[in-house]
Amino acid sequence: MEALTIPEHRDSVFGVKTKTNLASILYQLNDDKATELYRDALKEAARFNQVEYMTRLKILHILHREFSEIALDKELDKLLQLNCSVYLVSEEISHIFENCGELKLALKYMEFAYKTRLQLNIIGGEQP
Repeated sequence: MEALTIPEHRDSVFGVKTKTNLASILYQLNDDKATELYRDALKEAARFNQVEYMTRLKILHILHREFSEIALDKELDKLLQLNCSVYLVSEEISHIFENCGELKLALKYMEFAYKTRLQLNIIGGEQP
């Protein structure tokens, strides 16, 4: 949160990442500031044309405000097409569902994370 007090960070692409991560944490804590931070991060992601973070923010909104499994899967597919580290996002989603007691969904997204992580390793992407 302290990084957002530095204008050079707050008003840059790095600020988008910080705001996205912080919004995710605040949503999980049911903090009222999450929605405001989400909106600000989405606006900044659009300004910098950060498609990955716009997609990640849509996922946050789907998870915490307007849940739709179909919409969630669609956004994860977008991240996959962008060659982003979709397995990390999927693991986080799995943990959120696990904490909510939604074990079938937790398993679904952990399996997706595992499969996408394997794909990266097979084609020489990120290494463990």
